[in-house]
Amino acid sequence: MEEIEIGDVENYMPQKDSAFSHQVLVMSSMKRALETGSKEMRPGYYQVKQDKSGGMTKTWIEDTRKSFVESVETILMTMACDIDETAEKELNELYDELKTKKEHYINLEQTEWEQLNQVIKGNLQSAGKGTIKGSFNIEKRFYQMYLDEQVEIYRQIFMLLTKLTSRLDFYISETFEA
Repeated sequence: MEEIEIGDVENYMPQKDSAFSHQVLVMSSMKRALETGSKEMRPGYYQVKQDKSGGMTKTWIEDTRKSFVESVETILMTMACDIDETAEKELNELYDELKTKKEHYINLEQTEWEQLNQVIKGNLQSAGKGTIKGSFNIEKRFYQMYLDEQVEIYRQIFMLLTKLTSRLDFYISETFEA
């Protein structure tokens, strides 16, 4: 009987010149989504600091909600060839829900705009804070509310993709030499 020795797998990394691996691409994009999804979901903002010479520096801090959504979109790109009928059906249902929520918030914004008097509308348009029918003004609360809803739906999409990787047996063990 041949002896099998289990090596230290804790820090195992495949060789850099190893063959293309779809599973590794999926794994790395899912890891990125887990990292971005485990942060506090908050809007982007400018952080203003005073430097040593007394000048002010502005640094953009990314919108973690958008980063998470984009990281899940990257998984979808990576797994495009893996989407089965079950996943496609579930994805379409989630996309329909997202579209409904988007239309809801756009309609709320439009309704609010239509209820403003002409003087206020004129002042807001002069300041570049008007509204365009059928789209968001990203400075208004309705867009922010939509982004929060979008994150929740993209969490469901991520769960759906995780289940898909299980159906595809992406969790198989990898053979390597010690």
